[in-house]
Amino acid sequence: MLSIAWAPLYAHPLPDGHRFPMLKYELLPEQLLREDTITEANLFAPSPLRQPKFCARIRPIITGVCGLASSRVRKSGQRVFRGRSS
Repeated sequence: MLSIAWAPLYAHPLPDGHRFPMLKYELLPEQLLREDTITEANLFAPSPLRQPKFCARIRPIITGVCGLASSRVRKSGQRVFRGRSS
């Protein structure tokens, strides 16, 4: 069976005209369901990652510290996330 990781949590509202077409990721599973290509059973929401070593390595990327200033991250069209310190 085909498993597709998707949940409403993945749908992030972006302003009209944003360079990243986020809406298509929300519409794609709806279309696949409508045309009976998949069923609800194909969709699953993965559980949050709880791997401390991985989280420690990825945190600088998520927070925009890994070689990119917050202003550069914002210029790319992405939001700057401030991670919680552990």
